[in-house]
Amino acid sequence: MTRRLAVVALLGAVAAVGSPGPAALTLVVVNAAVVALWAIDRGRTVAPERHPGVERVVRSTVPYGDPMTIRYRVSNPTNRRLRATIADHPDSALGARSRRLATDVEAHSTIEVEIDARPTRRGRFRFDGMVVSVEGPWGLAARQATRPMIHVVSVTPAFGSRRAAALAIDAVRLLEVGTRAVRGAGGGDLDHLRDHRPGDDVRHLDQAATARLGRPVVKVWRAERDQPVLVLVDVGRTMAARVAGQPRLEWTLDAALALTAVASRVGDRIGLVAYDTAVRQMIPPRGGAGQLSVMVDALTDLQPSLVESDHRRAFAAALARFPRRAMVVLLTELAEGTVPETLVPALPLVARRHLVTIGSVVDPALAAWATERPDDLAAVHRQAAASAALDDRRRLAASAVAAGASVIDAEPDALAGRLTDAYLDVKSVGRL
Repeated sequence: MTRRLAVVALLGAVAAVGSPGPAALTLVVVNAAVVALWAIDRGRTVAPERHPGVERVVRSTVPYGDPMTIRYRVSNPTNRRLRATIADHPDSALGARSRRLATDVEAHSTIEVEIDARPTRRGRFRFDGMVVSVEGPWGLAARQATRPMIHVVSVTPAFGSRRAAALAIDAVRLLEVGTRAVRGAGGGDLDHLRDHRPGDDVRHLDQAATARLGRPVVKVWRAERDQPVLVLVDVGRTMAARVAGQPRLEWTLDAALALTAVASRVGDRIGLVAYDTAVRQMIPPRGGAGQLSVMVDALTDLQPSLVESDHRRAFAAALARFPRRAMVVLLTELAEGTVPETLVPALPLVARRHLVTIGSVVDPALAAWATERPDDLAAVHRQAAASAALDDRRRLAASAVAAGASVIDAEPDALAGRLTDAYLDVKSVGRL
């Protein structure tokens, strides 16, 4: 029933009640007239299976968190004006503000209407079809039909650090990263000297320069291509917690993509293993510009699981598949319980042969609360809890370092940059 038909029926009923004749007979006559008008109007309504023409225009790929527009192109090839209603069915995860559109289309014309959306999570989401309803010329009747119009939208990782990765690649160009000869007893291809940094291998100290300048100086070699980098992504329950407005896993995926962009541009091979109680995704290390697209596609459907991750099982599976010495970047959470009980005991599996770096995201609210000036009892308790949480993270990081890994515990928007810097430092001193 259309709104106009309801109004006409109501007015007829009022007129029947107020008429001087028998109300029941008048009401029957009025209802018969309304039904007749409805039937005539419905007979003149165009078939919604054919008219109007409706085309949905939507991007097939949208980064997580970005706004998107769903556009509908409605065309009317008939000789009269059409009033149409489109009821679409996008997946709720796409965050469409409206799913129903009413529009008037003049004869032999085309219009476009839009609705705004913002995806609320990653993944691949379907539009299953739409229902098109068309009113008759008088607006008393309507016909509708379902049109099978399928679209799939891939909501990919946001990769907010893309620009930072591009800057890191520019820095690599300045270092003339390229193929080098294998270093022999004389040292091979020396690129330049620089001051010693924490984590540098003491074997690369330049004794003469150190003695001359009075401070530690290391040799930097032209980086070797085709070195493997393996990113291990924990997708267990601790990665589902929200930090700075989104799940912790989103920040670690951003760091994984930044490493992929830089390493593949440098000429190294980079792969990925995602795991919780078992391996969920495995991408063999490869180089080239196409590896970033492979990573983005593979990570689109990756979601955190509400289970405890089995680090030992994941490490064993990764090392069995990729035994060559590599820089292993483990993206996980420094959580009480999981680090001392499951992570640290498993680290020797990889640390005795591989160069292991752990990347973790610390909630920036902790630092803010720990350094605030409390003005009430609640703020005092919050400050004490935040300071204790930060102390716990430092203790857990120290235990991982003692087990043979280096640890980068950074705020969300800094993790990708610090991990790529650590990777480039490893390259610059030839630690692999």
